[in-house]
Amino acid sequence: MNSIIEPNLTDLKESVLKRWQRVTRLVQLIWNKWHRVYLSELQQRKKWQFQKKNVRVGYLVVLIEDNMSTFKWPLGRVAKIYSGNDTLIRVVKVKTQNGEYKRAISRVCLLPMPV
Repeated sequence: MNSIIEPNLTDLKESVLKRWQRVTRLVQLIWNKWHRVYLSELQQRKKWQFQKKNVRVGYLVVLIEDNMSTFKWPLGRVAKIYSGNDTLIRVVKVKTQNGEYKRAISRVCLLPMPV
C-alpha cells in the first residue's frame, strides 16, 4: 500500500478524535473548493464572453490565408453579407484587387479603421 499510515486513535478521548476529524474534514473541504473554483479561474474561457463588432458592407478586412505569410494576406472590402438561420453573420463576400472571394467570417479579420 502507498497510503499514509494513520496513528491508532482508539486510545484517545472522543473529544480529541472528534477535533481531529473536524480538522481533517475542513482540510478536505478547503482542498475540494480550491480545486473546483480557483483552478478553473486560472484557465478562463475567452471565447464567446463578449460579442464582437458585426461586419458591415464596405468594411475593410484582411483575408486569412493558411498557405501565405501574414504580410501577404490580401486586403479587401466587404461586398455582401450572408446570415445564418440564427441571424448571425456566417459568410461574407469580399472584393479584393484580384477578384471577389466568399469566406467564412472566422477566416476574415476586420481592420479597426473608419469606413
